[in-house]
Amino acid sequence: MSECRRRSGPCVLLSALFLVSCGSADEDGAPSIDTAEGTPAGRPVEISSFSNWDEDGDQHLDAPEFGMWTQDEDVFGDWVREEGVDVEILHEHLQTALDVNADGDIDEQDWSTAIQRLFDDGDPGAWSDWDVDGDGELDGPEFIQAAEDQGLNAQVDRNGDAVITRQELQEFYFRLFDRNGDGRLDSNEWSQGRATWLGHDDV
Repeated sequence: MSECRRRSGPCVLLSALFLVSCGSADEDGAPSIDTAEGTPAGRPVEISSFSNWDEDGDQHLDAPEFGMWTQDEDVFGDWVREEGVDVEILHEHLQTALDVNADGDIDEQDWSTAIQRLFDDGDPGAWSDWDVDGDGELDGPEFIQAAEDQGLNAQVDRNGDAVITRQELQEFYFRLFDRNGDGRLDSNEWSQGRATWLGHDDV
């Protein structure tokens, strides 16, 4: 599937102006995107169709196809710095995702419903290990401390070098999306994963 089709739909030849809507070709001859035609931030408009990323047409996304989606739509672009993924941004997204009932607070019921998904086959500990002050709610400082103490950061940083790379982040989110653990995502897992873990409501 071409870059042009993936991001901007079919190229349209405007005969009167002799312009191609998807832009010009790069040095390799592949269509390039004119950033002026993207979002105000200069990024391409998001295309949410599952089929755009299912390159082999098997009705599932495997890890490379998932990675292509995250890279081409720059899903994690604002999270990545020269020194690696900004852990604060990662924590903010995970905290929001743990608020299962979306009432603005993470209580024990929210936590128990969602926490195991973050730990793959690991042990997240007990609620009291997270809600250290015992007030029945998990606040930001408690989450950050528990993420380190209970090994949540290590679930993302698989090689243990204290730097979370974009690749490690993609692999972590692929596991979160893959609810049945079969190593591939169907359209429901992809849509639900985007809504649950990334807060994308355009599914």
